[in-house]
Amino acid sequence: ETPASVAGFIASVLAVAPDLDVVRAYFTELGNVTAEDVAHVASAYLTSTRRFVVTLATGAGGEPAAGATEGGAL
Repeated sequence: ETPASVAGFIASVLAVAPDLDVVRAYFTELGNVTAEDVAHVASAYLTSTRRFVVTLATGAGGEPAAGATEGGAL
């Protein structure tokens, strides 16, 4: 995080909830998130059926790399 990104976040919150208590509550709740919370959510949403693998590469001269396809899976 940078000071600019925090300021942008605070500005966007204040645009819809003009009260700094909302910002304070958000950061308090964020601080309460545990590694177990993240692991639980990750196991629910980061599954093989929701996975996308993207590889960005170019061959010589900026041509698509061998085996690359457009608009679909390899």
